[in-house]
Amino acid sequence: MADEVKEPCVRHMLVIDAWFNNGFNKAQAMRDHGYAENTCRQMQGQIFNRPDVKAEIAKRKAKLANRFKLDQDWIVGQLVNRAKAGETLAKFKQVADDGSLFWDFTNASQDELALVEDMGVDFVKGKDGVNVKKFTIKTPDSHAALMALGKHLGIFTDKLEVSGGSLIERLQAGRNRLASGEDTPDPETRH
Repeated sequence: MADEVKEPCVRHMLVIDAWFNNGFNKAQAMRDHGYAENTCRQMQGQIFNRPDVKAEIAKRKAKLANRFKLDQDWIVGQLVNRAKAGETLAKFKQVADDGSLFWDFTNASQDELALVEDMGVDFVKGKDGVNVKKFTIKTPDSHAALMALGKHLGIFTDKLEVSGGSLIERLQAGRNRLASGEDTPDPETRH
């Protein structure tokens, strides 16, 4: 029989609740439940890497994903739609007889209209002093969507990959080089 992971203690459950509610800020979730500031900044792993806490977080994420029918394909599809919003909406730009641009969403589908986050009309004075309608729309941030897609695909990462053994092995190798005189720093170039 596999080892069964116990449920987290009440304090850890409260931290998990806060983490889900605050937008996944670990330090703030810990701070909200009485942890010292240094602990919040430096020792998040002591709570969030515990097997019981990891299991509870995974359970809650799976429950949310199932409840809202969220899966990786759906999320990637939504990000692609946002990244391509400019292309999708370009067909709705029209040119008036006077050469000005305007938007005509007459035959737009619900999915296409969902890409328009905000729309406004301003009246501005044209070159000849006549009031001109200026249509403005706000579309999703395609750059943010592309960055999220790149991170998902592993093209962009927030982690620095270090090779060459563990940190302890690299520190010891550096100490050995210094002790042997191989890597003696030049006093003129020290900062």
